[in-house]
Amino acid sequence: ENDDLFTLAVRRGRWGTYEIARNVADLVQSFKDAGTPIQIYAGEQGAIHQAVWPVIEKELGERRLYVSVDESLVPIQDKEARARPLQARVQRQKWSLSLENGTRPEIYDIVEREMLQFPNGVNDDIVDMLAWAGRLAMNISLPTKSAPPRKKGFQEKLDAMLRGKTSHGPM
Repeated sequence: ENDDLFTLAVRRGRWGTYEIARNVADLVQSFKDAGTPIQIYAGEQGAIHQAVWPVIEKELGERRLYVSVDESLVPIQDKEARARPLQARVQRQKWSLSLENGTRPEIYDIVEREMLQFPNGVNDDIVDMLAWAGRLAMNISLPTKSAPPRKKGFQEKLDAMLRGKTSHGPM
């Protein structure tokens, strides 16, 4: 509700297509098992995404895991330009790495080192991924403090009509 972003998990490696698909499905499964299912999958649009997505989709389908696909990540800027909104969030303390069970995963040291060295570091894949995630987050509505009032469903409306049914009712 404060427009804060939290990175909940980071995976990094040199993987082939099937390993990527397994990693995506494993991540989706782990969040589903934890009661916080992943709702959206997004990949930077391009040749790699076009080649990998069908394999990921097949792996997810075989595991009966379902996510919406966001295809809005079209690279129209270089990595440095894409990273600026993320850098601004970091500076304003609107982004942080979430700690699961109070423990700090080793990958967080790599994330922070890569962010500090960007754009002059050897690696920039994590910064690029987080920049894309920040861009996705800009398209998501912020949660409100209280849930909106629940609307009556069809069955409830029908039950109410039947309870108040008179000889000239709709049924």
